Amino acid sequence: MQLGDASKVVPVDKFSIVITLVMAAVFLHEQFTVKTIIGSVFITFGDFYYDFIKSHRSDV
Repeated sequence: MQLGDASKVVPVDKFSIVITLVMAAVFLHEQFTVKTIIGSVFITFGDFYYDFIKSHRSDV
């Protein structure tokens, strides 16, 4: 990740938090709190929104 383009690395890096939370819930039977769910939704939405905007704008 240190050698990649920052605009491509950051969304993957931030989405790894959501993947970690899901894996913790599945394998370790961790409980989600309301804050965790809201945060995960915001991270996921922001990641997909950024990818959508980046892929549809040529000047960015």
